Amino acid sequence: MTTEKGSAPKSFNDLKWELPPGVANLKVADLLDQEIVITELEQVTTSFGEATRFSFLLNGHEMEALTHSVVLKKQFDAIATDLPVTATLRKTGRSYTLS
Repeated sequence: MTTEKGSAPKSFNDLKWELPPGVANLKVADLLDQEIVITELEQVTTSFGEATRFSFLLNGHEMEALTHSVVLKKQFDAIATDLPVTATLRKTGRSYTLS
C-alpha cells in the first residue's frame, strides 16, 4: 500500500514514539528494557482503580505512561523526592520493577 505521494504509510507503532505526551497511551510493557529518565509522577484514579501516571524522557522525547502496578507505585513513591531519576523498566516474574 502506498499513499498519494508514493511513500508507504507510517505504522502507528513506529509513530507513537514521536507523539506528544499522553497521546500514544504507552504502557509499561512498551518500555521494557529501555533506559528512561523519570521526570514527573502523579497518582490518579481510573475506572480500574489507583494508578500512577509518569512522565519520562526516552531518546530525547518527552513521553507519558500509566501503570496500575503496585510494585512500581511503591518504587515511584520511594523516588518521588529525588526526580529526575534514570531507570530501566524490567519484568521480573509477574511484576514490573525499576532497576
